Amino acid sequence: MTYLKSIRRSVSVSALIALSMVPAAAYAGKHTMAVEAIAAAKGKIDAGDKVSAGRQAPELQAQARASLSSAQDLLAKGHKDEAISAARHAGEFADQAIVSAENSRTTAERERRHDAQDTAAVAIQSASDANVRASLAQQATADANASANDANKRAVMAQQATADATMSATEANRRLMVAQQATTDANARTDALRNTPPTPTTTTTTVAMVHDETAHTSAAPARRTIHRTVRHRAHSGRISKNTTTITTTHS
Repeated sequence: MTYLKSIRRSVSVSALIALSMVPAAAYAGKHTMAVEAIAAAKGKIDAGDKVSAGRQAPELQAQARASLSSAQDLLAKGHKDEAISAARHAGEFADQAIVSAENSRTTAERERRHDAQDTAAVAIQSASDANVRASLAQQATADANASANDANKRAVMAQQATADATMSATEANRRLMVAQQATTDANARTDALRNTPPTPTTTTTTVAMVHDETAHTSAAPARRTIHRTVRHRAHSGRISKNTTTITTTHS
């Protein structure tokens, strides 16, 4: 019985010692928890700063900083439970700030992609329009060159026509001058004839004087007559013809 009583007494003392040590352990654990909560909240706030949470979600990041500062003050004053709660709130605000920053960044990135796509589409359309305008400009240039060539041809033809007209005009002028000269010469001859005294008229009269000369035969001496029949050609007498020209001038 005595032995049992002594055992019971030892157990009771150990239990009392254990019970007396629980608050100290609990106190030490809460302090560590508060320190760890504060450290975790500070890490989240630092992480938020790296992803520009202060610019993307400035209100949440400011609330996280304010809760972290409150947790540090509460822990310094020994209010471990309140410090842990404040540190947890600081972490929550920091998480929300990070998520908001990520969402804002994702939205901004999406908008940039959309803007880039729109810009690319506009650039492609602009390039297409520029190509169309370039094609139209090339066609217009080709048409202008063709028109210029036609204009040059027409100008050459006009120059040739002008040269031909000039040559024709020159020939016409030459003919006119020749005609004028002929007219002048004719007028001069007419004036000369008009001013020249009349030329005496000469009349030539030819008088033919004919002299007939009859041949006279001398009487032949008487001879014995022998009768023969002889046929003689008749001879006419010699005719002498003299021509006299008489010229009469009439003024």
